[in-house]
Amino acid sequence: MAGPVQRAPKPVAGSKPWLLIGVGLLIAAALAPSVPGAVQGVRGHFDEASGRALAERIAKAHPGEIIKIAAGRYVLPAPLHITQAIHLIGAGADRTTLLGSGDDYLVVLGVPNGAISTVKGLTLAHAPNATGNILEITRGHVVVEGCNVQGGKRSPGSRRVSWAGTGIVGGPGSDLTLVKVTVEGNRGGGLTTRGNVHMTDVDFRRNMESAFELHDGAHGGVTRLHLESNQDGIKVTESKLEISNSILETSGTALYLGYNSHGIVRSNQILHNRIGLTVELGTSAIVAHNRITDNPRGGIRIDPRGVGRYGASRVTASDNQESGNQ
Repeated sequence: MAGPVQRAPKPVAGSKPWLLIGVGLLIAAALAPSVPGAVQGVRGHFDEASGRALAERIAKAHPGEIIKIAAGRYVLPAPLHITQAIHLIGAGADRTTLLGSGDDYLVVLGVPNGAISTVKGLTLAHAPNATGNILEITRGHVVVEGCNVQGGKRSPGSRRVSWAGTGIVGGPGSDLTLVKVTVEGNRGGGLTTRGNVHMTDVDFRRNMESAFELHDGAHGGVTRLHLESNQDGIKVTESKLEISNSILETSGTALYLGYNSHGIVRSNQILHNRIGLTVELGTSAIVAHNRITDNPRGGIRIDPRGVGRYGASRVTASDNQESGNQ
């Protein structure tokens, strides 16, 4: 609980205000309490000792604890397996970096049902010689805010899922919220989840394979998403996606609604893709108020095979601006 508000004394007649302010700041800095759980990093170079200290500190954390991670680069000797609902708070994605040094996930979060864990103000990446995915959410509600997730690298010749080089992976029991996150430069794709996901102000850039995949009965709610220079865009199978006010620009298909899925696609810009939107058999979609332009292989493509195992495609399209598509 915050203490009573301390009012500044009135300046003494004849005194210099800037001198009083300077003295006040020095006193406040000297009396400021240390932050429980803070881990001090080392700026300017990769620091394995700090990485080990951070891992040890997290292993001892209690549910609900806030661990503030100072500016610096922390090389983690092994994946961080977090099973408590704790909160990792960095000094900003441009100042605090966690680097994986092995061949596996960087951070694995499995939060008890009903609890929330937070990852904020961090860059999560792999060191130059490390391979694997970056962040996995196995279960529970995890909020990722103000972070960069980058540099997932596929392990050559390996079939292990954890070595696919994906930025973020969500399990069937996960509930993921992304706010102001950049997911870029991952060799195995940006985000793949079998759990629910909600995203606001998220950028996917230069990811190989798909920027974002939603599978197996999951629900996705997305607004102000930006896809740029990914190998492919969004893939949805047997799931529901609502997307609005987003910009979808990829090298392949911007939005693929696979079998037995449902999509609500409103007020987006779908432009400069190979294909704008593909709707497969047994899938329903509402496509309205979008700008769909300059997609040379088609703006909206509906499976022409008629009725299949999952029924016919059902698309309601209205008030879209379409031009430059084939």
